[in-house]
Amino acid sequence: KKIQRLHDLTPQEKQMLVKFFENNTRSCCLDITDGVVGGLVAEEIIYRSTNISKVGTLFYHNIQTWAWDYIRKNPQLLN
Repeated sequence: KKIQRLHDLTPQEKQMLVKFFENNTRSCCLDITDGVVGGLVAEEIIYRSTNISKVGTLFYHNIQTWAWDYIRKNPQLLN
C-alpha cells in the first residue's frame, strides 16, 4: 500500500521529495505549515526529526528508509 502511494504522488509532492535526492540527503529543512509537508508526514513518507525549529516554522524532516530505498531504485517516480 505504501509503495503504491509513491506511484500516486502529486506533482507538488514529487517536487518536495526531489529536494532530498538532489542533495543526496535523508534530511531536509521544511516548513511545517506547508500542506504538502503535512500530507507526506501523514502518509508516513517523511517525518519531523526534531522538535526544535531551525527558524520559525522550519523543522528538519527525514525521509523514511523504505521510501528512500524505493525511490533510489525507481527515480522515475519523481519525474
